Amino acid sequence: MPEAAPAPKSVFLGALARLHDRFLVDVEGVTEVWLIRHGDAYAELVSLDDSNIDPPLSPRGRREAAALGKRLAVAEVSAIWASEIIRAQETAEIAGAPSGLIPQLDHRLREVKTRWEDTGADAGPEPADGYIPFVEPVEEVVARMDAVVREIAATAGPGARVAAVSHAGAISFYLNHVLKLDSGPLRLLPRFTSVTVLLIKDDRIVVQSIADVAHLAGEPVSG
Repeated sequence: MPEAAPAPKSVFLGALARLHDRFLVDVEGVTEVWLIRHGDAYAELVSLDDSNIDPPLSPRGRREAAALGKRLAVAEVSAIWASEIIRAQETAEIAGAPSGLIPQLDHRLREVKTRWEDTGADAGPEPADGYIPFVEPVEEVVARMDAVVREIAATAGPGARVAAVSHAGAISFYLNHVLKLDSGPLRLLPRFTSVTVLLIKDDRIVVQSIADVAHLAGEPVSG
């Protein structure tokens, strides 16, 4: 049986061009939103007295945020947003400083609510591995994260590269939605100050990279 003739070069290149267009590769007018987890705030945490799960950054977290700041400056990130939670605000302040960026705060970037945030609430038995006692419905997390990401992109404008400092649970649940994965326990635990790059154009959102920590090379591993 004779071998099939190879596809013409033009057919292959046409398919490749359509693939690149689908994933917003080298497409004009794309906005980059860098979705970033805050720096470490737990390395020296002693207790959660009075249900305080909003501690400031630890010394390690401040080093991580400083390393992130160098990366943002080199990449010419032009604006930075953060949740109103202290560890996210401090991360954005430290990381934005080398570029002269002042964080814009948005409550929609907050962490997924857990039972630990309710003073005196019983969080129940110790969670199994990979589980956190989240009480905020996943669909509500996705709705608020999607709204704020799209609003940030629209505010930044086509061709801009901006950053938004959020939290592990919120980022993980939102990525599950964008990638069309099932919800449930965390499928991903972004490291502190890790960078997830979203490409946005019109109604399309594409995940370019997930939880990258190249700026932390040489820093001891933290959760």
